[in-house]
Amino acid sequence: MVDTASRDDAERWEQLVDGAGLDLPPPYQPEPGETVYEIRVDERVVQVAESGLVGPLEELAEAVLEQGADAA
Repeated sequence: MVDTASRDDAERWEQLVDGAGLDLPPPYQPEPGETVYEIRVDERVVQVAESGLVGPLEELAEAVLEQGADAA
């Protein structure tokens, strides 16, 4: 989770979210045992199988995971 409200780099996060195309996410088609990502932005919730993470959507997921790794 990344709370961007008071971050200096909030504009970067907004660009990642805008570019990720959450209004038209890829079809939810996970394979058995495949990781599923739940992406929440405000009231919008999108579930995406790992194989559906491509392009800007993958960049967003990686940035969030990296942020969590930096906090650990």
